Amino acid sequence: MVEVPSPKDEELTSRWIDVLTSLSGRGIEERDGRLVAYFVANDAADVLLQIRSRLRDEADAGEILLTHRFQAHEDWIQIWRRGLGPRRVGERIVVSPTWESPTLGPGDVLVSIDPGMAFGTAEHPTTRGCLRALEGLVREGDRMADVGTGSGILAITAALLGARTVVALDSDPWATATAHSNARVNAVGDRVDIRDGVVGAGDLPALGPFDGIVSNIEAGVLIPLLPEFRLALAPNGWLVLSGILGAEAHVVVQAAMRQGLSLTSGEDEVEWWTGAFTVAAGDSGA
Repeated sequence: MVEVPSPKDEELTSRWIDVLTSLSGRGIEERDGRLVAYFVANDAADVLLQIRSRLRDEADAGEILLTHRFQAHEDWIQIWRRGLGPRRVGERIVVSPTWESPTLGPGDVLVSIDPGMAFGTAEHPTTRGCLRALEGLVREGDRMADVGTGSGILAITAALLGARTVVALDSDPWATATAHSNARVNAVGDRVDIRDGVVGAGDLPALGPFDGIVSNIEAGVLIPLLPEFRLALAPNGWLVLSGILGAEAHVVVQAAMRQGLSLTSGEDEVEWWTGAFTVAAGDSGA
């Protein structure tokens, strides 16, 4: 296991994560201000040399402090599962791992999720922010889209809250496979339409119109998609965005306003921000 202090610059952090992923072939964990990577190697000195060289290529940096230690092989799936349990989000939504059977109250909505290789367990503030927003926005019979569906948690929750159809999109085949499985577990496979692919110009409007759209990705991806979101929304439609750092919220709001979208609510949790928008009165989307 190798650790390196995470840069304060977000773009550099992203590049370093890409470097570590390419070298280790595994996912990278951000833990307490550090990037943690796992390697299978007999020669630790050689691995550290490669890492330092590649990280320096990404920035004009001096000495890069790396620490490493041996990590015994363990059943990581079982260790990971021990850290997850049922979680109430908002008033009615209870998100639970598929291997748990939580006690529910009247009116509760149970969302059973096995994230597999995809993002989305309600353990992250951005997922919780989206779930709370959906609880107050989804109406019976809505037609929705979930852009960047990951584990499918948001699309599945929307269907359980009453959405008639949810088009769930993701470019990662591991994510769409996981979302398909989770939709079946929650008995909404007939209402959650899971599709592989990247959203390009005109793609989302061609699938619309939608009463609501939710997208939990990151500000740098969301802002270029705002014109697509707006054109895909029906009159009086709504949009929930997350994956946004608090410091970036004002930039996203301003970009949304330029597309004829009005901020109706926003909430912070830790350093993350989630916003809900509606089509501005009188805006035709043309």
